[in-house]
Amino acid sequence: MVLKSPINRENIFGEIIVGADGCPPNNTNVIINLNVNGLIVDEELKHSEMIRNEITLDEYIIMPNHLHAIITINRDVSGGQPYLTGQRPLAPTDHHFNRKQTLRSLNTIRKYIVYNPINWEQDIDNLINL
Repeated sequence: MVLKSPINRENIFGEIIVGADGCPPNNTNVIINLNVNGLIVDEELKHSEMIRNEITLDEYIIMPNHLHAIITINRDVSGGQPYLTGQRPLAPTDHHFNRKQTLRSLNTIRKYIVYNPINWEQDIDNLINL
């Protein structure tokens, strides 16, 4: 998972419109309105996957002042297995490798990414909460 926040947590990628229908935030009434910078980031993430055979873009979300992304590096060294940032690539023969546990962690992170906009009002990266 990649997380990148701009200096001072400025909303340089856009804004989130929460509960536009008057209901509490849920996965159907939260809109991410990307500005030009956010659209560039979105396009470049997609473009990177197209021009680089060694990466696969998994789940990602561009928030107003940061982004979350899961990028799989498809190399012989990692066997194409996803691994979490900060961990070394795991080979299938590695005795520490537990595919089931890795996929469970990966699915937890995917869920976090998908639901991140719903929690924007409480997010520590939201300037309102500083």
